[in-house]
Amino acid sequence: LNLEPVAAIDRLLYLACTGAYRPEQHGIGMDCYDEESAEVTASLISTHAISTLRACLPSETASRMVLHALAPPPPEEADAMGAPLEEPHVSRMVSTLVNNLRFLQSQQKYFHDLKEDSKEWETVDMELMSVHQATIFAAGSAGTLGVFLTNGEGDAIREMLLRLVPPPSHSMTSEANDTHDSSESDSTSSNLIDFILQHVATYDPLVGNGSLSSPSATFHASCSYVTVTLLRLLSEWVEGMPKAAAEVLSSPSSVCLGVLLRSNPKVNEGQASQSSGAQVIPALSGLLLGLCLEYILNDTMDSNMSDGSAMDRASWTSETIMNLIQSMGVGKFLNLIDTWRKRPLPLPFCSGGMTSEMERRAFANWYGNNVNLIRRRMVIALAETGDEDESDSDGDGKGDAAENKSSRSLRKMLASQAKEIEELHEKVEEALRTISIK
Repeated sequence: LNLEPVAAIDRLLYLACTGAYRPEQHGIGMDCYDEESAEVTASLISTHAISTLRACLPSETASRMVLHALAPPPPEEADAMGAPLEEPHVSRMVSTLVNNLRFLQSQQKYFHDLKEDSKEWETVDMELMSVHQATIFAAGSAGTLGVFLTNGEGDAIREMLLRLVPPPSHSMTSEANDTHDSSESDSTSSNLIDFILQHVATYDPLVGNGSLSSPSATFHASCSYVTVTLLRLLSEWVEGMPKAAAEVLSSPSSVCLGVLLRSNPKVNEGQASQSSGAQVIPALSGLLLGLCLEYILNDTMDSNMSDGSAMDRASWTSETIMNLIQSMGVGKFLNLIDTWRKRPLPLPFCSGGMTSEMERRAFANWYGNNVNLIRRRMVIALAETGDEDESDSDGDGKGDAAENKSSRSLRKMLASQAKEIEELHEKVEEALRTISIK
């Protein structure tokens, strides 16, 4: 019996990142989606632990823990219980995320090449167990890092996390690396945002609609869940921080966001629970691009960017983002991201609306506020586009001038009303949350 004292924060972070997952063999099939399976149990444990952490983690503690990842305390110091300090918590979370993403990428070619009539099916159950574990660990660690971003002290914690470099690649399991080709993310990624985008770029929305018993379909469903958590993490990162938005847009891998936004995942009958992750990816991609559009237009962007030429080499600009949104239709874009305002974010291996009620409310509040922010930005951007078009027109009569002036005034009024409506909407939601708590 181990009687060593364990800090509550250590146990909570362990449950959040791993769900206390213990792999079990199912045989080929989709048994991992059974409500009593180890995968569903671990996913729910992880989500409840994340929601508990979100409610209990003070901003000062979150900031200090991230600071320790950049500048660990001297090794001779001890924690409150007298035990020697171990590797900083945030460093362990980053390592868990990075290593499991690398493992999932190393498995892509193997599962993609499996055929439905392959005789290898009888030998892939152990591989799927490893994939399930990597999915839960990656999703849990990404969700936990998101708590530090949202609970920390403003831009300072986002800036500190931006300075963390992904740990160098190492052998995950010698057997897996000997058996399968590796397609790991570039170990030279300058920061964690670039590394995450490299992984998101490997997700293919056009595959994975095979039979329910197909290992490749199971693997693709796992990849979709991980992609969902990564897109949410990036959105939480860029929120209120132009420098993080610039890092997203300057990564060559960010081109994939446009592809994912325009994708239309097909869901076979009976496969909805396994594909719910794929269904939310276009909306979260649009949310991320919309937030980047909002914050790269912030007046303080230039003073917050680490490299003045970052946007010069960017894959996206405010103009290209608006062109993409207008090409698919502004109304269609807003309807797409608005769809998930009242829907729970899907969890790995959990069908339907299985989730933590606390986490569902937290996501709905965070997501809804950002959708309102993007709606207001769309109104302002369209008004500014209209003004530019009018300034280039050839009309020089008094009637044209009066019409242009009236049009500009109307657009300014619409932008002002959009802001007022957003503020009223936030007050109503705050009142509803207060009533529900009482």
